[in-house]
Amino acid sequence: MSKNWPKILVLILFLAFLVLYLAQATGYHEYDQYRRVRITQEKIKQFEADVKAGKPIDIDHYIEREDHNYHNKASEAGFKSSRFVENIFHSALDVILNIIRNLFV
Repeated sequence: MSKNWPKILVLILFLAFLVLYLAQATGYHEYDQYRRVRITQEKIKQFEADVKAGKPIDIDHYIEREDHNYHNKASEAGFKSSRFVENIFHSALDVILNIIRNLFV
């Protein structure tokens, strides 16, 4: 297993790239943006109709609030791994800067 970890890492990175590429190639993001624009245009028409009819206006009737909860096992693992990499880079940078500092002192 210890000999295969670079291959596994490359495979995981390739699969992540493939998923993101396919999402972009199929137009998922563009469709999502189109859907949001369409909903916004519908709400604008509803707002204008309510103003013409003299109805009371409340902003909550026209704005859709999207509260996303991204806290799950995958995001937690990503956060921990990014903190791990950050700590490694931080300590390596400290060592390099100390070496440079000692060269000029």
